[in-house]
Amino acid sequence: MRTAMMALYGCGVDLAFVHGGGSFGHTMALRYGLTSSKYQKSSAGVSETRLAMHNLSYLVYIQLSKAGFKPYLLHANSMLGADGSPVAGYDRRLSALVKSGLTPLTHGDVMLFDRGYKIVSGDKLAQLFCKALMPARMVYVFDQPGILKRAGDPSSLIERLTIGQAKKMVLEGARDATGGIAAKLKVACEVASMGIDTCFVSGFNRDGLIRAVSGERFEGTLLQR
Repeated sequence: MRTAMMALYGCGVDLAFVHGGGSFGHTMALRYGLTSSKYQKSSAGVSETRLAMHNLSYLVYIQLSKAGFKPYLLHANSMLGADGSPVAGYDRRLSALVKSGLTPLTHGDVMLFDRGYKIVSGDKLAQLFCKALMPARMVYVFDQPGILKRAGDPSSLIERLTIGQAKKMVLEGARDATGGIAAKLKVACEVASMGIDTCFVSGFNRDGLIRAVSGERFEGTLLQR
């Protein structure tokens, strides 16, 4: 299962989680040609892709619960309207959830918009979370050491990036139904422009992940304004 998880860290131990599709959602979405870049009038594959994502989200939910969190699952349509704009008051609801001791959890999904069906990426939802919660940092957790100059070469790890540097980068590597690492880096730049440190770290590097979430120096990539 290849997926990306974004952990948004605020004050204290407050966390919010956003997970990607991995081999669940992306596999199904690509089979039916569903992407985040274009609308589709046909409903072909919509139900199957949503079911795959809900199955994955259930597994994530269970693991978070076992780890001591109190997850509260939010779907994309509770934050985005049919015209693609944020739903009024979604930010207040998110803040209220965190203040009450719950841990917001969401995931990429397929939504019916005014113009048709389209995937809403976890990256987009993470950006909405950041606007609402203004966390200290956003942490991308995926299967690479961080942002690499050369795809597949861990020795080309970029430890620090500014927004300006990131926007000039041309990244290689696998693409998925939501634009791959290039799309994630674009969203990361928008989040960093809010003054929120954005980290990229391997999920296989437990120490690095803990350090990134805790705001310490870590092995990976740190993107700052």
